[in-house]
Amino acid sequence: VLNTASGQRSEVFVANATARPQLTRIQEAAGKAGTTVTTVIEGRNLYGGTVTVSAEGVTVSTTNSVNPTQLPVTFVIAQDAV
Repeated sequence: VLNTASGQRSEVFVANATARPQLTRIQEAAGKAGTTVTTVIEGRNLYGGTVTVSAEGVTVSTTNSVNPTQLPVTFVIAQDAV
C-alpha cells in the first residue's frame, strides 16, 4: 500500500526480475563440421531463454521452451566452422 502526499492510498504491485538461468546439462554437447545438432539444454529458469554462439560458422536457433527446465536448441555447424 502506498500513501500519497494528498493522503490517498494506492495499491502497489512489485514484480521480481526473472531469475538468472542455471545450466546443468546439454544432452548432445558436441557436433562435427557440416552437421546440424538438435539438442536440449537442461537447467533451471530457462523458460523464454535464448542462446548466443560466438564461433564463426555456427548458427543457433531456439524454440519456445515448454517448461523452465529445458530449452530445445538447434546448432548448424558449417563445413568451414572455426
